[in-house]
Amino acid sequence: MSPSYGEEFAVRLVAQALMHDAEFGVTGSLSLIDERTAKEMYVASYLSEESYYIIELSSAWERGDIDQGIGYALGTETTIVRTYETAEEAAKALVALALQHRLMPSYVVLFEDIL
Repeated sequence: MSPSYGEEFAVRLVAQALMHDAEFGVTGSLSLIDERTAKEMYVASYLSEESYYIIELSSAWERGDIDQGIGYALGTETTIVRTYETAEEAAKALVALALQHRLMPSYVVLFEDIL
């Protein structure tokens, strides 16, 4: 079955969010959040030193209160789920995970000096 227009739209948007610009030292990072538990479940970004995209699964989270600035607990321990050569491949996997587990996105731009 071919993807719906909504899924195609989401994949394109997620792929663009996973941008990397070496000249300006910025990378897009997209997290998938379980709003029921207020936890970051997956995080995806581009790893410039390896030249591939990565999706990681969180297995431990910040202790204590939920960060009020972002509204969820950040993953503190992660395991690599898979690596991808293109942003589009990673985006398809992220959209599938979001739909399968009913997760919502959270986007942040990372600057090279904090990567």
